[in-house]
Amino acid sequence: MSSANGSANLFLINPNGIIFGKNAALSIGGSFLATTASSLKFADGNQFSAIASQPTPLLTISVPTGLQFGGTNTRSIENQSQVNNGLQVQPGKTLALVGGAITFDSSIQAPGDRVDLAAVSAGTVDLNFTNNILSLNVPESLPREDVRLTNAAIDVRDRGQGSVVITTRNLEISEKSSIAAGISQGLTADSSPRGDINLNATGKVTINYPSRVTNLIEKDAIGDAGNINITAGEITIDNRASAPTDSFIPAAINTGNLGWGRAGNISLFTTGSMNLIGQDPANIDAQVISTFSNVQGRYGGYVTLRSNDSILLKNTFINVARGDGGDISVFGNNAVSIIDNSQLTAGTTQGNSGNITITSNSPVSIDRSWLVNNVGGDELAGNAGNITITGQSVSITTGGALVEASAESQGGNSGNIYINASGKVEISGNDQLNGSPSDRSSRFENSRLTTRAQEGSLGKAGDISITAGEITIDNQASDPALDAGGDGLGASGNVTVVATTGSITLTGQDKNVSDQVISTFSNIQPYGGYITVTANDSILLKNAFVNAARSDGGDITVFANNSVFITDNSQLTTGTTRGNSGNITITSNGLVSIERSWIVNNVGMNELARDGGNITINGKSVAITGGSLVEASAEAKGVNSGNIRITANDQVEISGYDQWNGKPGDRTYDVNTTLTTSSLADARGQAGEISINARNLLIFDGANLIANSENAFKGGNININADIFELKEGGQLLTTAQGLGDAGNINLKVSDLLVIGGMNPNFDKFKNQKFTVSSVGPNSGIFASTTSSQGGNITVETPKLLLLRRNGQISARSLENGNGGNIIINAPKGFLVGISGENSDITANAFNGNGGKITINATGIFGMTVRNREDLIRERKTEEPKELNPAVLPTNDISAFSQTNPSLNGVININTLNVDFNRGLVELPINLVDASQLINNTCNPGSRQRASSFVFTGRGGLAPNPMEMLTPEAVQVEWVSLNSTDEDGSGPSHRRKITAMKPETIVEATGWVRNNQGEIILTANSPTSWQNQTKCGVSKK
Repeated sequence: MSSANGSANLFLINPNGIIFGKNAALSIGGSFLATTASSLKFADGNQFSAIASQPTPLLTISVPTGLQFGGTNTRSIENQSQVNNGLQVQPGKTLALVGGAITFDSSIQAPGDRVDLAAVSAGTVDLNFTNNILSLNVPESLPREDVRLTNAAIDVRDRGQGSVVITTRNLEISEKSSIAAGISQGLTADSSPRGDINLNATGKVTINYPSRVTNLIEKDAIGDAGNINITAGEITIDNRASAPTDSFIPAAINTGNLGWGRAGNISLFTTGSMNLIGQDPANIDAQVISTFSNVQGRYGGYVTLRSNDSILLKNTFINVARGDGGDISVFGNNAVSIIDNSQLTAGTTQGNSGNITITSNSPVSIDRSWLVNNVGGDELAGNAGNITITGQSVSITTGGALVEASAESQGGNSGNIYINASGKVEISGNDQLNGSPSDRSSRFENSRLTTRAQEGSLGKAGDISITAGEITIDNQASDPALDAGGDGLGASGNVTVVATTGSITLTGQDKNVSDQVISTFSNIQPYGGYITVTANDSILLKNAFVNAARSDGGDITVFANNSVFITDNSQLTTGTTRGNSGNITITSNGLVSIERSWIVNNVGMNELARDGGNITINGKSVAITGGSLVEASAEAKGVNSGNIRITANDQVEISGYDQWNGKPGDRTYDVNTTLTTSSLADARGQAGEISINARNLLIFDGANLIANSENAFKGGNININADIFELKEGGQLLTTAQGLGDAGNINLKVSDLLVIGGMNPNFDKFKNQKFTVSSVGPNSGIFASTTSSQGGNITVETPKLLLLRRNGQISARSLENGNGGNIIINAPKGFLVGISGENSDITANAFNGNGGKITINATGIFGMTVRNREDLIRERKTEEPKELNPAVLPTNDISAFSQTNPSLNGVININTLNVDFNRGLVELPINLVDASQLINNTCNPGSRQRASSFVFTGRGGLAPNPMEMLTPEAVQVEWVSLNSTDEDGSGPSHRRKITAMKPETIVEATGWVRNNQGEIILTANSPTSWQNQTKCGVSKK
């Protein structure tokens, strides 16, 4: 078909159907429209009908405004043309096909044109002419038919203005069909608007390999590409080759940039489901969607996938990388599944990379797949974009799932990763995943999130934030599951994990591997990031290594409303080699349990290092058991180690041992539970303090608290504040000075009961430890010892009872040349009690130096003996200093002397009531009362005393008062007279000398007892009977 007029538009209408045969061709100057509509509508209201039975109006020169379809059995349009450039129009014009079903198995060549296909079955299709460009307007309400492209091509490539619009019910693009727009190779875009490809289907759109829909900027072309928009009820893109013959499979939908310009955007929207399927990764770079910019300095386009139902990405590679990377946005109202080596990549080598956003009102699942948003190593590269995943629940599982927003550039920062879910977030599993899209043979084992700043970068690592109802992270490989660290010169990022309603579980690999679950470790400088783990319910760390160390170490904060369990070789580590170390804080409103695990805050050996951070543990109750280590140490010169503070409303338990030597990956020794602050040999600073505040404190089964100094600076102090404190079964408090520094002090304030005693049955297993208890032995006790300087001071405040049992020790000894420390036990209303024969000692001895000073203020002391040096010489029958140790005696001893030099003995001051409670017991006589001495015979019958009377009231008792009669039950007893011969049976005299009253002797109290009302009663050694002789004063006339 040809047109005589070079600019005339040609309309072909045939309601019975249109077929373009194999030799069909167009040669017209204007636009071309072929339709199977029943009539044409004009602006004046007239219609030109192609149905013979209808009258035909007089035609006038007018532009048609619509196509009218009868609505019954609308016929199809088929294009079978095999002629090169068969169906085509001039650049800038429109080629439109409007009918029922439209089938293509040939091509349309329309460079720079608009191709408009519409498959409808009834109603009116409006025709629009804008700037003499014809376009179709198909109302959404019109019933539609299908469009099928089979081994067909629609090509509008030229200078970027060409566009394609397909409006249909179902659209199938298969068997190497293509729809192509964009800027052809070597051309420069004109000033016309960019041409888009718009595919609109009420039903399903299907694109099968190797078919493609592209809107490209081709090689050496200049300008911006147009967009690709697909809207349908359902979309399926299957880009799998049955037998791949190449290592590269081009994207099924592509708006990439191979020249100079901005890549176009890609938007897919469905009311139903969306399924994108790519080639199985057998070392093949197979893309499904791409807005990739192949030339540095240009821009990747945006990719938006949106579904009112579910979205499935399977082996799907979506690439918006290079230049300024575009954004990738995925939204599914129902489930979003990204599985089987799918990859979403929005990186860049110059400029800023784009953002990746995954959102669903239902679960989001990422399985063995990649979400990558990185910045390459080019010096012009900018910042990496963010990755945000939001869903009802989020799972990153089955291993090999990588979510990465990292930076390698010299000036750019890594992006941030945000995961949000109202339900559960799960990150778990390990499996094989390819190392890169072009090399799928390398291994990438564990599921992880990383914002790491790579080697050579100057920028900061990004942050990782996970907020969900419940969170589970199970890392079964050595690479961290959450990694915001850095290998470059910038600071690490922060990691925040928050469970708003439920619990958090962090699980690592087997204990023989130094695997990390969360890391903000900075490999060079200057700052480690902060790690915050918060749960409204409970937190469990099992084999979990959480690391915020290096340079300025970051803080680690763990809070759970109910309970915190840190168990099975878990490690919380922050430290520094430059700058200040971070703090570690663990808090729970319930139980905090640390079992067979490490809490470490270390300052490494570097002249730029600063002070160590603190370790703080707060809970309703706290249990540190099973060989756990809580350590705040310093190795660098001029720095102090941090402090350890534990607070519990109820009970603190520190106990137990386990088999490991404290070094990850090498656990061959039995170790005891230890809390320690230390300033090591090369450090030039003071060790930190250990403070515990609790209602009840139990330290037993070989556990110990150590504040150690190995240099010339003072060791740290240990402060205990409790109602009840039991230190038993080898439990120990130690402040030691192994260098020239003084040992720290130990301060105990115990309001009710302090018990010290018992040996550690597993002492021999504790060997090759960094801090060993071998210098003080297996006994329970309080030790403030030194080797060459001043022993520490021990202060015990206990108002009620200090009980020493089974080798219990309170010692401020100096083991070599130092001086003994001081011991103050203040129990002014309480008692110090030792059980006879159990060898419990209180000592401030020194070996070569001065003995210390012991002061004891107590109400009473039982079972303890004061020993001096002479006592030991006499008991041991030797003056050998090493033998003059009270610990070798079976008695309970109090001593403060120099084992070598008697002139350097210390002082012992004991302030009590000086009471021997054995002396306070009163021995009563066998006959406590002689009843015969209670009768006074001077009161004889017939004497003056006869005037006296005796009244026995009988059963009725006494009257209520003297003026009233007896009660009716009373029996009156008549008076009787006694015979005079019975008046005096002791002698003839009627008057006997009255026995004089012996005055009571005041005796000095020598003892006391406490009655059942808690009152103190003073007693004497030899009391006389408290009974006085009965007196009867008589005057006989």
